[in-house]
Amino acid sequence: MKQRLEAEFSKIFGSGELPRVYFAGGRVNLIGEHIDYSGGRVFPCALALGTYVAIRKRQDGERIFRSLGVNDGWEKYPKAVLSAMEQAGYGFSGGFEILVAGNLPLGSGLSSSASLEVAIAYALSDTFDLGISNKEIALLCQRAENEFVGVNCGIMDQFAAAMGKEGCAIYLDTASLDYEHVPLELSEHEILIFDTKKPRKLSESKYNERRSECEYALKALQSQLDIGALCELTMDELNKNSHLIDNATCLKRARHAVSENQRVKKAVEVLKEGDMEAFGRLMNESHVSLMEDYEVSCKELDTLCEILWKQDGVLGARMTGAGFGGCAVALVERSRAEEITALTLKEYRSIIGHEGACCRGVGGAPKRI
Repeated sequence: MKQRLEAEFSKIFGSGELPRVYFAGGRVNLIGEHIDYSGGRVFPCALALGTYVAIRKRQDGERIFRSLGVNDGWEKYPKAVLSAMEQAGYGFSGGFEILVAGNLPLGSGLSSSASLEVAIAYALSDTFDLGISNKEIALLCQRAENEFVGVNCGIMDQFAAAMGKEGCAIYLDTASLDYEHVPLELSEHEILIFDTKKPRKLSESKYNERRSECEYALKALQSQLDIGALCELTMDELNKNSHLIDNATCLKRARHAVSENQRVKKAVEVLKEGDMEAFGRLMNESHVSLMEDYEVSCKELDTLCEILWKQDGVLGARMTGAGFGGCAVALVERSRAEEITALTLKEYRSIIGHEGACCRGVGGAPKRI
């Protein structure tokens, strides 16, 4: 990809000094969905697929963004990052020209937007010697998406793209931003990601609606409880105080947030113990909660999970990402991975009527390549 990007860069911007090339991965969340904005724990890892950015300084102050094969509207993300960086006091001595390319399926729920944002911010920081830490890059990119793109996302996607580590998932407390890199010692197991090929656009989805429902539930609970976020509660505490939430839908949303947070804590515990079967069961429970209590799944995602659940060698499967399309993630026996992939995609095509896809590969932190 680097050689291709350099060649295309020269065609678009002209010959001269070769550009610097940077990469930031997408992310898959293993468990802990839709709770990063409710003060919950999440467990994502960066992917080997992601966004590449070629950048070269200009002396005239002009700022130019171009892309290879990226959908219309992508420019709002790098422009938002630039605005967030400048608002935070980071200046640029001169202009730049940037060419973007990627191999992450857009609209798949694997955080192509966060990957793009982090790659841009990392490239600008390094090229202009701004010295921005990866953690601050994550926060700047979240602010860019919240304030300049208009998606009220939590911190997880940008944090996973900026703070990934090879061979590890990130156990992140979204309330405090305390985190731990937990080794993914999969040995005889493997993570597979199945794309429904049903794209979803986050800003046009029910994402902001779900967040508002959680905020309603929290405000209702705060009338009697001294809490700052839903995920500060245990399920017993929520059940004892459920009468405070007078909206049945909002109570379901709160039930998902609190139960999912407990599942994440348990999942990290059993992973450290090497109990992969228990981890898989928690993934399954997560999907059921997202389907029934949070109602962010869809026919395609449910179909993928149901196909996977009935196969030998599949320990667990769940939707990942915002939902309403995108991807499911599965934990499978490595020796059966190829067979599981083929059977799953064949049956999915038979039921849904169009092709799905499968990808794999855990990545690490943003880097210059």
